[in-house]
Amino acid sequence: MKPLLKFALFVGMLFWVSPLLAKGPFTFTIGADQWKQDAPATYGVANDNLLAFSGQSETNRQYELSITHKLPILPNVRLSSSSNEQTGTNTLAQTYVLGGEAYSVASQLSSVHKTKAFDLLLSYPVFDVSILKMDLGLLTRYQELDIATSKVGDTQQSQVDSDKIVPMVHVNIQSGVPLLGFFVFAEFNKGDSNHLYQSGIGYTFDNNLIPDVDLKLGYRKESVDFSLSDGVIFNQDLDTTFAGMRIRF
Repeated sequence: MKPLLKFALFVGMLFWVSPLLAKGPFTFTIGADQWKQDAPATYGVANDNLLAFSGQSETNRQYELSITHKLPILPNVRLSSSSNEQTGTNTLAQTYVLGGEAYSVASQLSSVHKTKAFDLLLSYPVFDVSILKMDLGLLTRYQELDIATSKVGDTQQSQVDSDKIVPMVHVNIQSGVPLLGFFVFAEFNKGDSNHLYQSGIGYTFDNNLIPDVDLKLGYRKESVDFSLSDGVIFNQDLDTTFAGMRIRF
């Protein structure tokens, strides 16, 4: 079943049970963001033998579920999942080695790289008034990488993969205009060499109905990095605009 269909079915189920959820102390939020990615990347297994990669533009998405509450001590929780995939070709100017295979000069390579990220965010509100909200927390990211390369017109091919856990400091700020529905937001997640920054503007459809709906439009800056100690060198910096939606129950 396609991810979008699964997400639609999940949303429909929550709409059905939303009157029950509204009676509890918790607020449940589901959401999705979408963006186009054509960011260049570099990858390889040695610092002096990296291949620059520039792939075709692909549509990528992030899905999330968060639980917030007013209970003391317990943190708010957000789970999210995102994936990126790009394909591209390169003509080698020097010998290139990947996954135990050596590709000769002038070879044309076809490559596919996939990255996946699964995030767990635990955060606490440190400021919460009608016009300004601020959360601090810790985001723990489990990220996976898979690179498959083959020589065009030949059977030679190789594949490498890696995974790692990346802790990041989290700061989220949101400011809105009471009664008008408009708000601005900025989110910062910073690890060692990995980061995710988002900022933008949004509008809340809130007429005392259940559920409430937020629409967002913003800027996303993300760095995905694997080092030699992870078994493969990979770096990609994403700078793009995104559109998103959140539904609160």
